[in-house]
Amino acid sequence: VFAISNGLNVLIDAVLDPNTSDLAESLLLSLIHALNDDNSRKHLNPFLDLRTLLSPLTDLDIDSSGDQIQRWTAAKVALVILMRTWTGVILITSDELGLRTLVSMLKDSKISVELQNIIIDAITEIFEPIIVKMPRPRKVFSPNDFSSSNNEAARSPRENA
Repeated sequence: VFAISNGLNVLIDAVLDPNTSDLAESLLLSLIHALNDDNSRKHLNPFLDLRTLLSPLTDLDIDSSGDQIQRWTAAKVALVILMRTWTGVILITSDELGLRTLVSMLKDSKISVELQNIIIDAITEIFEPIIVKMPRPRKVFSPNDFSSSNNEAARSPRENA
């Protein structure tokens, strides 16, 4: 019933609507539940539906007006929430027009700086939990640590002989 009545598109439109930003996470979790369930997934087209969710970030025909920046921000929040679930990671990274497209947009000079900053913010937020948990290096290396004179001292006794 959900798929036949176009329920997924209604959820996606509500997620991208700046007026319902306070409901975005709950709506996305409902979307993820539908995509994760075998019975509902067979009636859905997850790649096409997720492309619709990312379309504010990938549609280049729209100027960066105030409303568009709100839609970019809503799509960024959706991307971050999706990428923090296994279902979202699998679907967004396995689609050629998913995460790859967003990363390739960072090197395209035709993309506005505002949009590139939003994409960078999204990637930063996606990896933030991993980066925070990474151990800090015990020693701070300087360029002198890698000079040729230091490399000779670091050789094993067999190499020095």
